[in-house]
Amino acid sequence: MMNNIRNQKGFALLLSTIIILGGSLILAGGFLVLASTEIKISQTKLKSLQSYYASEAGLEDAIYRVKNAMQYQSSYNLNVGQNQTTINVNATTASATIESQGSAENRIRKTQTVFDLPTTTVGFSYGSQIGDGGLIMGQNSRVNGSVYSNGSITGASGARITGSAWVAQGTAPSVDQSWETANSDYGVGTVSGSIISTLDSSGDVGEYTSLALGSDGFARISYYDATNQDLKFARCLDENCATKNVTTVDSSGNVGSEYTSIALGSDGFARISYYDGSNNDLKFVRCANADCTTKNITVIDSSGDMGQFSSLALGSDGFARISYYASSGGNLKFVRCTNADCTAKNINTLDSSGDVGKYTSLALGSDGLARISYITESGDDLKFARCTDADCATKNINTVDSSPNIDRNTSIALGSDGFARITYYDDGSDNLKFAQCTNADCTTKNITTLDSTGDVGRYSSLKLASDQFARIVYYDGSNGDLKYIQCANADCTTKNISVPDPDNVGQYTSFVFGSDNFGRISYYDVGNADLKFLRCAQDPCSPSAPQVDVAQSFQPAATNRAVKADLYLKKVGSPANATLRLISDSGGSPGTSVLATGLLNASSVGSSYGWLTVNFSTTPTLNANTTYWLVIDAAPDNSNYLVWGGDSANGYTRGAGKKSNDWSIGNWSNLNADLNFRVYMGGTDNQISTVSVDGSAYAHFMDTVTVGGNAGAFTLNSGTIGGSVSADTISNCTIGGNASYNVKTSCTIGGTQTTPTTPPSDPAVQAMPITQEMIDAWKAQAEAGGTINGDCGDGGVAGCDIPTNGTLTLGPKKINGNLILQNNQTLIVSGTIYVTGYIDIDNGSAIQLDPSYGIKSGLVFSDGTIHLANNGNFSGSGQVGSYLMLMSLASGGGHHGGAIDLHNNASGVIFYAANGLVYLHNNVNATQLTAKAITLDNNATISYDPGLANALFSGGGSSGSFKVKSWKEIE
Repeated sequence: MMNNIRNQKGFALLLSTIIILGGSLILAGGFLVLASTEIKISQTKLKSLQSYYASEAGLEDAIYRVKNAMQYQSSYNLNVGQNQTTINVNATTASATIESQGSAENRIRKTQTVFDLPTTTVGFSYGSQIGDGGLIMGQNSRVNGSVYSNGSITGASGARITGSAWVAQGTAPSVDQSWETANSDYGVGTVSGSIISTLDSSGDVGEYTSLALGSDGFARISYYDATNQDLKFARCLDENCATKNVTTVDSSGNVGSEYTSIALGSDGFARISYYDGSNNDLKFVRCANADCTTKNITVIDSSGDMGQFSSLALGSDGFARISYYASSGGNLKFVRCTNADCTAKNINTLDSSGDVGKYTSLALGSDGLARISYITESGDDLKFARCTDADCATKNINTVDSSPNIDRNTSIALGSDGFARITYYDDGSDNLKFAQCTNADCTTKNITTLDSTGDVGRYSSLKLASDQFARIVYYDGSNGDLKYIQCANADCTTKNISVPDPDNVGQYTSFVFGSDNFGRISYYDVGNADLKFLRCAQDPCSPSAPQVDVAQSFQPAATNRAVKADLYLKKVGSPANATLRLISDSGGSPGTSVLATGLLNASSVGSSYGWLTVNFSTTPTLNANTTYWLVIDAAPDNSNYLVWGGDSANGYTRGAGKKSNDWSIGNWSNLNADLNFRVYMGGTDNQISTVSVDGSAYAHFMDTVTVGGNAGAFTLNSGTIGGSVSADTISNCTIGGNASYNVKTSCTIGGTQTTPTTPPSDPAVQAMPITQEMIDAWKAQAEAGGTINGDCGDGGVAGCDIPTNGTLTLGPKKINGNLILQNNQTLIVSGTIYVTGYIDIDNGSAIQLDPSYGIKSGLVFSDGTIHLANNGNFSGSGQVGSYLMLMSLASGGGHHGGAIDLHNNASGVIFYAANGLVYLHNNVNATQLTAKAITLDNNATISYDPGLANALFSGGGSSGSFKVKSWKEIE
């Protein structure tokens, strides 16, 4: 048993030992696992750091390439030790964004940086850009490219620009005089009362007139030419008959006297009855065209002395009806034509009861049958005949007025009641009388004496207005006036009497209404023996009060040239274009001495007030404190006219407003107002002259030019233009394309022509491509590299001396002195160089950009002048798009007064004279010139390099400050 107990104790001890050993082994194994895990974690962290460092290395590599303008791709790979990074670069001329993704055994880290680049982009978009000093081109000089100049371009024989040319506006003129207080409206081209025109003054003309209106509303008038004893015809081409065509219709003897009568057919052409005094016949003409230059003439009645005092109307068939006096027998006769030329007709004697039938007047009733008023010589009575059939074979005749000495000039019209109204002259009392018939045969009537103030009433003409009341024109023999009556009731016992024309005029009147219900009157000017025409502008037809041409005077404060004027205008309807005239004063009114004109384009005027600029065709010099006039010369049109804003208080103390019917005649009257205006004086106009331009050309003035493309100018004189032209004035020119202009003289135009037009504005003044801010920045950039006190180059101070045939790399640097290269020295520019003195390059010396500039450009500039001679050489970095710029800030003082003086060819270099002249000598060729002024000697050439359009200037290969905007790990 004891042995069993011992055995059990031994087993327990063994078991405990085994358990302890097993636990130790487990614990040791746990420590081993933990240690292995820690090693793996450490290895992962290491790879991540390696990946990050590779990413950072990628950023540094890309930054170096971008900063130093080295070649690179937008995405590329880079090995960093055992690791790799992928780099993406997005760089512009102003900034760059770089992302780099490092990789170490699939451990990825990604970083990014964004920074600004220390470069300046300067656009040299033209072969030459010039300031207000302009470009002077010698014989056969040439710009291979385009030119933009803020001053004039003037050339000589063979001067040529192969691109286009723009010349900016000159110094703008300023307002010398103005008045802008507007409280009233003043019409321009308006007439109240009457508008009077002389139609024919070629001898003693205008008796026996007869008037009708065409469908165009314009007058047609037949009349007698007493000088030549001819029948004449006038067709008016406007409502005032200011323009007209006059035709001699019949010259076969003494024809057209003792009254003509006109009517228009449905074809719009005239039919005229008249008396042939040579053959004592009644004649009739049917015009076959508008001006009656072709016509058919028929003798209607030759059975004795026939045809005086004829009156004509057209029936509904379009054929003539004519009443007339048969002197042989003393009878009233009537003819109804049965064809157009009246070669077939029916003639009847209406009244043979004594000597009857003078001064007939004919109207057709609604039944198409004739009503005729006439005078009896034997009884001195006014009689009336109402025909009761077409040929007037049957009729009713009555005496309307048997007062003693009823004589002369009856005129008839029919009211809406179909009853006659008749005006006539009472020779016994020298009065004008009016009969209102109250039945068809005028057996009842109201007779009124209309005017008894002197010897009045001859040559009356009657029409009924839309109110059915009579309007009558007639002659006042006592005063030599044309008079007008506006009846205010049916029998005209109340009326208004006016005198439309008081100038010894008014015989042989003929009267019709226009579509405006205002009268049109033809009549004989007794004093001048002329045919006249009057258009009533209102009812009653009061005397003419013209406000057609309107003027405002002013006195300049200083002697200077006048350039343009602003007028404060609006319009009513659609007025025609007008002319603004600048006129000298004559006795306190506009004279006839026109100093300048300008087109007033009515289409540019709105229905509300606004300022309209009118440029003068020439720029005359006006003297201080001397009176001049702005005159709007307009056409009269009471429906379509301009309105000039003005001041009824007469506040302008250096001028006044006036009005006239016609500025060229005068007769000015006070407007009692000051009109709103501005007069611009002074300034300068730039031009292109004596130059050939292959492309297009634009300037204020062009003279003696050849332009391959289009041209825009205010004035073009003496030129050949291949394309189209837009200008105010063109003269002595040949234009291959279209032309828009206001004034043309001796020009041949291949395309369409448009006039009037709005002249093009001058090209705007263009800022020079380099600003003062850029210059200041470049100065600071140079100074950051240190300062050399003394001259550099040939005989320069220590550290800046270049021996003959020697080379020096310099920059960025400021030189307090001069830069002189005269003996085959070479200056390699590694950064911006700023010279406070002058630069002189001679005898084969050279300036080059360091290759580290890459695709960028660099510059050397001076406060003083730059002089180049004897094969000086210049170049960029060697890469395409890299240029050297030599810039002078001097205003002049060098050779030929220039800031830069070039004696030899220079390619790959930009010359820039910010404040002065660049002078290019004979036969010299340069790449690009930009300056305040440029002179090209004979055969000198500028050959533009298109790569200059966006030249990128750097402070140097590795110089300048880069502003880092961000640097971070992403994702």
